Amino acid sequence: MDCRSRTGQTRAVNWRLRLRVTKIGSLSCWRCRGGVPVAAEVAAALNAPLDLILARKIGVPFEPELAMGAVVDGSKPLVVRNEKVIRFAGIEERDFNSLCESELAEVARRRGRYLGDRKSVDVTGMTARAASLANRK
Repeated sequence: MDCRSRTGQTRAVNWRLRLRVTKIGSLSCWRCRGGVPVAAEVAAALNAPLDLILARKIGVPFEPELAMGAVVDGSKPLVVRNEKVIRFAGIEERDFNSLCESELAEVARRRGRYLGDRKSVDVTGMTARAASLANRK
């Protein structure tokens, strides 16, 4: 098996997963950076739907690696603000909102590119709560 690429490595992991997964209708939540190819391979191996939670940093205009907030897609997008950085950098509300809208547009573009017009997987209740708590660890 070719393990020189992320896709090849994931195929090797999937081979092992197939031996262990016996439950039908499972939901797999993964958190990874740049991991859409990996997520696609895992979903295919488990015969499970693929969905993504896309997030983008909102960087300070003159120091883009410094996060003054972030956006997360969803039926109602989530905006997280770092008020200390916003105040320290002297960012006006209209400027923050403008950058926020730009990042949400990029999230929408990527969702369309990765998933086309497929609807999001409905994740509700305790499963969503557990995935959210696990992401905080």
